[in-house]
Amino acid sequence: MLRDTGPLELIALRTAVAALLLVVLMLFLRKSLAPRPLIPLLIIGAAQGVGMNGFSVLAVADSGATKASIFAYTMPLWTVLLAYLVLHERVRARQWLAIALGAIGLGFVIGGHSSQISELGAFFATLGGLLWAVGTVTWKWTLQRYKVDPLLMITWQNAIAVLPLGIAALLVHERSMHWSGLLVFAFIYNVAVTAVIAWLLWFWVVQRLPAVTAGMSSLAIPIVAIVGAYIFIGEHPEPLQWAGILCMLLALAIVSAAPGIRPAASQVQVEHY
Repeated sequence: MLRDTGPLELIALRTAVAALLLVVLMLFLRKSLAPRPLIPLLIIGAAQGVGMNGFSVLAVADSGATKASIFAYTMPLWTVLLAYLVLHERVRARQWLAIALGAIGLGFVIGGHSSQISELGAFFATLGGLLWAVGTVTWKWTLQRYKVDPLLMITWQNAIAVLPLGIAALLVHERSMHWSGLLVFAFIYNVAVTAVIAWLLWFWVVQRLPAVTAGMSSLAIPIVAIVGAYIFIGEHPEPLQWAGILCMLLALAIVSAAPGIRPAASQVQVEHY
């Protein structure tokens, strides 16, 4: 997509269209659009709608899909740390083993890349991963305390991001979009699948699993990104990167096999409003 458009213009337009479609869907289903609980929705919108989306696409534009995804998907490690500190989730020995394997795998992937990611690209990608983790933990914290409609959360996550991303795209003065059949297809996919369906699925995962387990499951994403970049855009993984993929697959197997982590006994009861 970035061959035919600037990154900020792309993500701003995608977010605006997704927000509009979600608002129409909410009205059609006669669901309330009242932003409750307000503060968590603002944090989620700022962290994931603006921060993660904006910084991740800038990282891809700067350094390519494979290298950017490596740094962006340090997010499982950030999620574990934040879930431990904020949600007080207990991490079992098997989860620590999976975390260690995931970190080693990411290290292999980073160390095995023959070309270096720029400092700016690494910063954008890592910051995007950290903000994604902040949003994920905020989602989990909110779900523990409120009965929230998933469509409402996703709608406001996009709506809150429209103005900041739009202003950023206007200030940067990127080149105009060159619409082609491929760009139209990719844009529709990004709106329908990435901005709506994938977030609904993620809401379902976060609602049913501890944040640590949900976050570690996202180690599948850099694997798909690396292999997908190899198949579709010719970014060839180095031998050490394949070792990193193996470590991350082992981490995923351990996370999938490990028993669920129970939240701390002090978990607050769900508040109905």
